[in-house]
Amino acid sequence: MDITVLLVNKDCLRIIQVLCSFFLFLLSLNLYGQTKENNIIISNKEDIFEFKCGKKGEIFMENKSSTEYLCHKMPKIFTISNFYDETSEIRKVNVKGVKASRPQYISYIEEGIFYSDSKVCYFNLE
Repeated sequence: MDITVLLVNKDCLRIIQVLCSFFLFLLSLNLYGQTKENNIIISNKEDIFEFKCGKKGEIFMENKSSTEYLCHKMPKIFTISNFYDETSEIRKVNVKGVKASRPQYISYIEEGIFYSDSKVCYFNLE
């Protein structure tokens, strides 16, 4: 299964924040490795970051991410999600090798937070 997410940022400071958050997330994956109960693991993850300059001098960052999952016993439904905000957009989601639902793009609401521009793109694998 190959999943590709294209992410474009419009603000340099936000790019740095996203990169730091991403690397902290990857670190947490190593800290909380697979246990006996885990059936699905990430067998390979690749990220390509490309910085581009727009016509008006703005800087864009494109992140092409590919994740391969290994599953010994497929559950009935497995949900994949990716978070982003109003300075980012997800342009394309590709799923290969399994049946997937259409991606849903919604605002992420967190209890106790008055306003957040957090959004999530998710879809189910069947």
